[in-house]
Amino acid sequence: MNCPHCATALGTGQHEGVAIHGCSSCSGRFVGFAELKQIISDASRPRPESERAAAVEQAGTAATRPDSGSPVVACPECATTMRRYVYQYDTGVWIDACDAHGVWLDAGELERLEAIAEAIAAGASITPAASSSTVGVERPEVAKFDVHDPYGSPLSRSMSSYRQNVLHDFVVNASRRQEAAQRLADEASIEEMRTLAEAIVESERNEPA
Repeated sequence: MNCPHCATALGTGQHEGVAIHGCSSCSGRFVGFAELKQIISDASRPRPESERAAAVEQAGTAATRPDSGSPVVACPECATTMRRYVYQYDTGVWIDACDAHGVWLDAGELERLEAIAEAIAAGASITPAASSSTVGVERPEVAKFDVHDPYGSPLSRSMSSYRQNVLHDFVVNASRRQEAAQRLADEASIEEMRTLAEAIVESERNEPA
C-alpha cells in the first residue's frame, strides 16, 4: 500500500501496542476500524489528574487541518475515494474514511484524537476557537466519539439538523461486515471441497474394475 498524498510505500508499525500503517515521508497514518476503536478506547481509560489536564490542553490547542482545497484522498488499500468527515464538529480534525478498510489520518491527527478522547472521558468540553482554516468552510458529516456508546464502540451516531453521521456505521459495522464476508468465503471453500470430494468419489465409482 502507498501513501495517498506522496505515494511513498506505507510501513507497518505499532502505536500504543496496536498495529497500524504509516508513511515515513509525511507521517500520515492508515488505521483499520478495529484498531482505531482500540486506540480510542485505550485513550479513554481513567488517567491521573495531571495527564487528564494535559490532554484537555492538547485537545483544545493542537493544530487543525484545513479542509478547504485539500486533495481528495484515495484509500491506500483499494484506491476508492475516501469520504471526509469532521470529528466532533468543532474540533477541526478531519477524517478520511473508506467504509471497507479504514481511516486515513494526517500527521498528528491520531494523537489529537487520543487527546480529545481523554479530555471527553475527563468530562471536558472540546470547542477550540475558530481559525481561518475552518471559518466559512462547509462541514461534511459529523463524526463523534462517545466512550459510553451502547454498542461498545467509542464511536457513536451524532445528528445535526441537516446532517447524519454515518461514520458510526462505518466503524461499528465494518469489522462485522468483514467477518461475515470471511465466513461466507470459508463456507464457500468448504462447499467447494465437498463438491470436489463428491466428484472424486463418483469418478472412482464409474471407473472400470
